[in-house]
Amino acid sequence: LTRRHFGTAIASVAARSLWAKSRIPVAIQLFSLRRQCEQDLEGTLAYIREVGFEGVELAGFYGRTADQFKALLDENSLACCGSHTPLAELMSAKFDNTVEQNAM
Repeated sequence: LTRRHFGTAIASVAARSLWAKSRIPVAIQLFSLRRQCEQDLEGTLAYIREVGFEGVELAGFYGRTADQFKALLDENSLACCGSHTPLAELMSAKFDNTVEQNAM
């Protein structure tokens, strides 16, 4: 093993290590799959994870409570990376409830 080959091998390992640490997780906006979520939320979330997404942006809870939705995300190892929340939900007496539901 020459010094050049050794250096190349070390540089390759270092580059892979740095790339793995700086990789950005990819999420999908559930609004883009709203019809599928309305028909089969559990199956849609499982499929989202199966194809490689690591998170979702919420577009409502599709008839579930915040706790039920959080449990479904946990079951599928998905993170919530954001929430599509109408401005009216933040500018009214509903503000506290909206914050509580999104604190999951």
